[in-house]
Amino acid sequence: MFVSLVTSLLTLYSMTKIWNYAFWRAPASATPAGRYRALMAPTAVLVAFTILMGVAAQPFLRLAGDAARDVVNPRAYQIAVGLVPP
Repeated sequence: MFVSLVTSLLTLYSMTKIWNYAFWRAPASATPAGRYRALMAPTAVLVAFTILMGVAAQPFLRLAGDAARDVVNPRAYQIAVGLVPP
């Protein structure tokens, strides 16, 4: 019970700090847009990849299924890299 109380108080404290920082601080000075232009290319690549994964999901699902199967049964991987004899 004590741990739950302390955790909830610490959460309340941190959320209050975040709220104050987000809404009650002085407005930041204007930042030139050119400073963020370098971040547009990686963001665009991630957006395009996310859309691709949504539109053509089957290859990604197959890849995820293969990876999950290998995690559950690592024998084929161990043989492929030479950790165990075939």
